[in-house]
Amino acid sequence: MKAQPGANGGRIAAAQPEGRGLAPGLWSSLALTAGLGLAGLLASALQAQDNPEASAPDEAAETADQITISHGITTFNGDPLALAADFPHLPYVNPDAPKGGEISLPAVLAGFDSMNPYSVQGRAAQGSSSMLETILTGTADEIGVSYCFMCTTLEYPADRSWVIFNLREDIRFSDGTPLTADDVIFSYEILRDKGLSDFRQVLGQLFTGAEALGPYRVKFSFAEGVPTRDLPEMAGGLPVLSKAHYLANDLDLAESSMTPFLGSGPYVPQPVSGATSIRYLRNPDYWAQDLPFGRGMNNYDVIRYEYFAEANTAFEAFKGGIYTFRQENVARQWAQNYTFPAVQNGLIRLEELELGTKANGQSWVFNLRRPAWQDARVREAVGLMFNFEWSNRALFYGAYNRIDSFWENSWLAAEGPPGPQERALLQPLVDDGLLPATILTDPPFHQPVSSADRQIDRTNRIRAAALLDEAGWQVRPQPPGPRMALGFALTAALGLGLIGGGLVMGPRFEGRRQLSTLALLLLSGGFFLWARAEVPGAEDGFRRNAQGELLRLEFLDDNPSFERIIAPYVENLRSLGIDAWLNSIDSAQYEVRTRNPDYDFDVTGSFTPTSYVPSSELKQYFGSETADISVFNIAGLKSPAVDRMIEITLAAASREEMTIATHALDRVLRAERFRVPMWFSRKARVAYYDMYEHPARLPPYGTGELSWWWINAEKAAAFRVRRALQ
Repeated sequence: MKAQPGANGGRIAAAQPEGRGLAPGLWSSLALTAGLGLAGLLASALQAQDNPEASAPDEAAETADQITISHGITTFNGDPLALAADFPHLPYVNPDAPKGGEISLPAVLAGFDSMNPYSVQGRAAQGSSSMLETILTGTADEIGVSYCFMCTTLEYPADRSWVIFNLREDIRFSDGTPLTADDVIFSYEILRDKGLSDFRQVLGQLFTGAEALGPYRVKFSFAEGVPTRDLPEMAGGLPVLSKAHYLANDLDLAESSMTPFLGSGPYVPQPVSGATSIRYLRNPDYWAQDLPFGRGMNNYDVIRYEYFAEANTAFEAFKGGIYTFRQENVARQWAQNYTFPAVQNGLIRLEELELGTKANGQSWVFNLRRPAWQDARVREAVGLMFNFEWSNRALFYGAYNRIDSFWENSWLAAEGPPGPQERALLQPLVDDGLLPATILTDPPFHQPVSSADRQIDRTNRIRAAALLDEAGWQVRPQPPGPRMALGFALTAALGLGLIGGGLVMGPRFEGRRQLSTLALLLLSGGFFLWARAEVPGAEDGFRRNAQGELLRLEFLDDNPSFERIIAPYVENLRSLGIDAWLNSIDSAQYEVRTRNPDYDFDVTGSFTPTSYVPSSELKQYFGSETADISVFNIAGLKSPAVDRMIEITLAAASREEMTIATHALDRVLRAERFRVPMWFSRKARVAYYDMYEHPARLPPYGTGELSWWWINAEKAAAFRVRRALQ
């Protein structure tokens, strides 16, 4: 993945709505996807295409062998770069923004025990990858474009079979030591050998190696026969860490460690004495602070994260001034609870920032490794019972839109029946029996529209019941079972024992009548259990298959804010005859149960993020090869049709081809019905103590509160006088 806007990212989590945000460890893991889908997450290339001052990669620098030498690269040859080689600063920052002060944010997790974000072991601290930078970077107002950040130029041939980065010679790690080609190669090799298993697999398929051509010149070579369109950007998106520091501290990328990696970024983590808070201090000697990508960026002296085990506690801490900036993910709270004195007297400011980003893919995801969920009819039936329209009215104050597409809220979302070019891509999959013929004529699968007036939509319930009946899950009599027989034996034995005891005591025993009554009751209960055990026929309203197995569904979640949303969904499912329940566990248990090798869940909330320029991250999230090892393909999706469409999408040679292929892939993914999509917002709701300021024009693909906002020193001083902050 491409680095987030600027050196640090500094994006709000793309309006993660209603209580669920990515855990810090997972955000860090997403950062490590580092280069897989590099071009995707940041902004609109259409703006660059319409910009008369946009520059193409330096065609004049091409030799007879068609070697391009440029300050940036676009996903598709011929697309322009919006920024010239000598641009003074990013167009959406304030280059004169003052430095100083602190921003503090919440992390709603049960602490952290690692500073290594690239291992499945431990819980990495929030921001633990922020000190590592990449050779290339993107902007928050372009898509499919990467610029030299740690390099002066890059070189690549027309077929993109390799790339050379000419590194800057003034880059310094935060300890003052120089960053060289040796560090770049070491970082690549350690990620290749010790990174997350699915990342290693994809990297090993695409790269053949890296070599130093000089102290500040490094070449990456790519495998033959694989799509190379995105590989130069992928190589430039790998994080670079200090080789000397790694070896001197005997670090291991695969192991949890409280020793942070040494990077070249603008902030340096400070030693921690506990797992409830972590601080990052701005490096006053940061190498890029006066360069175009550094001007107006990284303006705080301190970035601090405060940990809270529970969301309500975090909210109360914000009211009390324990931290200063908050994104509100719960619509009800935004509508009802921001009326406390600090808001009313103007100490805290509320803003809704417009976002141009795609929906984040927040969904309930089925575990396809379990037999019950391998039938698409069963998955569709479960999806039909979630009433988004009722939830949006009753729970969310109408704040959200429903997610349908994997590229929702973008031009890459499939709509209507496929056109001729899409059908040409889909037809071979139909011919091979991998897809139904209806995919060639019908609109893509849409989530059902439900009645907002009642919790259970009757029409959808009838449809869901028919699907389950068709799949063999019917309301059947309870089968005889050993527990019933055992119950009979125990109660009958106890009853007989009481009778015998009464006889032994004799007729003068005062409690004989009560004892006899109790014995008769126990005997009656025993014979009732015997009748149930020996004569099947009792129905409990739940669905079973032909083998008598109960259709059970556990919602696994670690976020208490979701309980009020999942509870009505569970009620709807139980009314359909599914034995559904919610299991709320802590974040440590959750990580174990949802990751390799356990994958111990039926359905859980997760993300299926995609990029604006789909790339190799598709294999991590949706590919068969990584399904049983990936922390990203949590569903365990193994679909030959999806795999083939991924390859077609990666091989697209133009923006038009990519768009058509992505539309077709979107149809195929939606047809799999392996998730129940949730909702998204086109706005980020933020609350902060009114000492922070931002440029009047924010870019469409990032809010940048950690990157290009700053502190008004006079307002901050007034807060100190009033002792409004702790």
